[in-house]
Amino acid sequence: MKNDFTIETIKSVLIRSCLENQPKSFIPYLMSEKVTVGMPNKLLFYKFFKMMVGCARKSSVGSLKLKMESPNWKKDKSAFYFNFYDEQHLHSRLSIALRESENQLYLETLPF
Repeated sequence: MKNDFTIETIKSVLIRSCLENQPKSFIPYLMSEKVTVGMPNKLLFYKFFKMMVGCARKSSVGSLKLKMESPNWKKDKSAFYFNFYDEQHLHSRLSIALRESENQLYLETLPF
């Protein structure tokens, strides 16, 4: 699918879809040629992403807040995480691994 989405726009919509519990709003951006995923195909990624967003919403206390984190142990400095925390729990309710390269965004949802 050809489009003119920027990497920044794709990340912004991804964040908003998680915070607002609207994974469906991310579909057009997910289908961009600029996005690759850590699953066999984008449909499988979307199904898992949708489930994880729903689970995060159900298991959260209060609203979610985003923290962009890059662990010290990661050798790949282009990789970072979108971690969504609620108001009570110590650990994130939803984590998405991202890796940016020139005009390409790799996404992977983490199961825990």
